[in-house]
Amino acid sequence: MKAFARFLPLLLLFPALLWAAEDCPMGKLEVSGKITSANAPVANARVEVHWDETRAANLSANTSSAADGSFRLTFSFETVAGRSLLGKIKCGYQPARVQLRVEHPGFAGVQRDLATKKLPQPVVIELKPKAR
Repeated sequence: MKAFARFLPLLLLFPALLWAAEDCPMGKLEVSGKITSANAPVANARVEVHWDETRAANLSANTSSAADGSFRLTFSFETVAGRSLLGKIKCGYQPARVQLRVEHPGFAGVQRDLATKKLPQPVVIELKPKAR
């Protein structure tokens, strides 16, 4: 019983430490650019970004291109990188890659794998008409 009494303060403190460590700030990335076909803007193209996080996979966000073909997609992700040997949450994670998908009726879909450290701004996507 004495041994338990010695460790009781630590047992009570442990959940509080874990709770406080969950406060990693959310990260944000932005992918923006233009959708064109034969050098003309493509409006209403569906633009999707897919990414993985430490604790979740295949997350996505989407938008549509404007009348001038432009798009801007900002998405948030958890920065939880894992736990230390003592169980403390480590922050600082950023997806290394995102997958950009563009679809529009009448055009062949496009998929690009982009490194997040060197995201090209703007991303220019050239759509090709679907083969009939």
